[in-house]
Amino acid sequence: MAKIVSTAQWKDTARIYALLAPNSRKAVLLRRGPSNHVRMISWDRGNDLFTPGQWLKHRVYERRCDLSPDGRYFIYFAANYAKIPGTYSAVSKPPFFTALSIWFKGDAWGGGGLFSHNGRKIYLNHRPHCHHEGIDQMAQGEGFKAPPINIAPLHEHSGCGEDDPIRFYRMKRDGWTLVAKGSQSKWLGSSSPYNFAQRKPTIYQKRPKAAIGLAQWSLRLSSKYTGERQGRWNVEEACIANVWGKTVFEIGRVDWCDLDHNGDILWAWAGKLWRMSYRRDPRAFKLAQPKLLGDFNDMVFQKMKAPSEARNW
Repeated sequence: MAKIVSTAQWKDTARIYALLAPNSRKAVLLRRGPSNHVRMISWDRGNDLFTPGQWLKHRVYERRCDLSPDGRYFIYFAANYAKIPGTYSAVSKPPFFTALSIWFKGDAWGGGGLFSHNGRKIYLNHRPHCHHEGIDQMAQGEGFKAPPINIAPLHEHSGCGEDDPIRFYRMKRDGWTLVAKGSQSKWLGSSSPYNFAQRKPTIYQKRPKAAIGLAQWSLRLSSKYTGERQGRWNVEEACIANVWGKTVFEIGRVDWCDLDHNGDILWAWAGKLWRMSYRRDPRAFKLAQPKLLGDFNDMVFQKMKAPSEARNW
């Protein structure tokens, strides 16, 4: 079963975060490492085939990104503080970062966006009066085509916060439930392996649609610490819990986890992506052995130009 690898093995590994298209088998992996080197990879969850795409030498805030319901478009928030304005949100076609539309921001508060349930609207997490700026800027270029998607502010306080509210809204839309809200974080001091800790962990839960009877269970994602020294900023652990909330299988540390449409458990850790299925039996709960889908640690930066079809709406 899944095991936590030692600190010596994983502290320098790639970080994998995935965005799943709600209405298709498409997905996007953001493979990060070193810190400001990110590669986008398309993932066909129907056959678990991967298509490596463009690299971006910017910091991509993966938890403020989203994939359209059909998997056709991707919105992301990125930072390049070596140049003014420093941060921006953009829409692209996976597996490429080349922007179809872009909105400059300047700071790291807010940013990013969400697609509506039908994919016809983007809720942009910028200040409400700025949600047309990117369209105007792109319109100055030759051959510009207006996006076939309406742009609207996320809410009246758009442009504030950090990973939330984008991450919270996206998880809620995709079937996650916040079952425990952690208390305010406190600094642990320089001698601790973590910078901050909550008195009680924040716990999200997601149930598979196929679970019935005594086989009901949920995937749980918990976080108590942030700012791991020489490690991940987001320190999260995943487990499988039964209908009474008792842990029946410990996945351990994860960089990302979710459930596939068929109830398979998916997770990423230490630069590797895993899949695990379970037996659909109302009288018992049994997990198969985890299947390694891919090891993305050995990828090295290389320039890649987006094809013409990825540079136009």
